[in-house]
Amino acid sequence: MNLTELLALPVIQLNAARRLGVVSGFLADERLRRVSHWVVLNEDTYIENVLPWQKATVGSEGVFCTAGLQPLPRDKRPIPLHTAVYDSDGRAWGMMEEIEVDETGRTVALRVGENRIDPGGVFCYGELVILRGKRRLRREREQRQEVQIEKHMQAVQKAPVPEEEGAPTWRVIERPQERETAPTEETEGSVYRVRGDYDFLVGRRLVADLVQAGRLVAKQGQVIDRSLIQAAREWGLLVALTALSRG
Repeated sequence: MNLTELLALPVIQLNAARRLGVVSGFLADERLRRVSHWVVLNEDTYIENVLPWQKATVGSEGVFCTAGLQPLPRDKRPIPLHTAVYDSDGRAWGMMEEIEVDETGRTVALRVGENRIDPGGVFCYGELVILRGKRRLRREREQRQEVQIEKHMQAVQKAPVPEEEGAPTWRVIERPQERETAPTEETEGSVYRVRGDYDFLVGRRLVADLVQAGRLVAKQGQVIDRSLIQAAREWGLLVALTALSRG
């Protein structure tokens, strides 16, 4: 259902047989993932109160409930219908024309101009709606990579150096096609690391498993050779490989 189609509907309390007011707005959580309350305007006093979303049912002639109204909660935000939408890179997307929700109040999509946007892309909202921009998404990926390297470093400190002779079996998972480092139309402005010579790692042993996104690249105890260095380079794991190596 569309929220704008619910505005101005009468709110009827069935067990008291009285009209509480009309729907004047909605409240949601801080990321606009779910509608939590109906905002009901008293037509005589012009005072707004709220009704929990789950306590009301939408009918053909109005919104019906058996619960009474509550004061406006301070931890919820009014949904800014018909407001401007930007992303965190500063790009304007247009005006938010509609919010689609299901019967439970979960936000299904935001309609901004001709775009239908997943609510998971909402970064924050107030008088404006801010979406996650590409630069923010890139920073979040870099932060996840830093966390992964930190876990590798912790493993280095805890894991003992294997004493047995001979390298255990290991396998290289399917390698992605190597991307070009020269700027292209799609990669203009991107920053690439300069490839360095990591041959100094040859002959060292891994003191912990080398993994990428939960998939095993090389096992603990493996003697590093040039093929493993090349695999680590293609998977962006050269820093982790260096951190996990011991001479």
